Amino acid sequence: MGNRSDSYKKLLLERLKEPKHREAYVNAALKDGDPKILLSVLEDCAEAMGGVAWLAKETHLSRPAIYKIISDKGNPRWDSLAKVLSAFDLRINVSLSKKKELAHI
Repeated sequence: MGNRSDSYKKLLLERLKEPKHREAYVNAALKDGDPKILLSVLEDCAEAMGGVAWLAKETHLSRPAIYKIISDKGNPRWDSLAKVLSAFDLRINVSLSKKKELAHI
């Protein structure tokens, strides 16, 4: 019998098969601002979609390159990150973080 974290992980991976759930999960990681969180989220998405072998095939990157990108010590290049996100049917958009008022002089 598995523990609660096993059940959570199984449910998470099942949900991440759906594009809208992947989108929300990755956006939450991006809002957090910690690159290690984002890499962990990408690793979860890869596992949900078929693993590193699947992601390597979809991105045309080697398995070692994928492991290097999504490891907790990863520091992916922009083009590699874009390929990984594209494999998940995602892309990065830029928006204003907050509106700043102009000081009156």
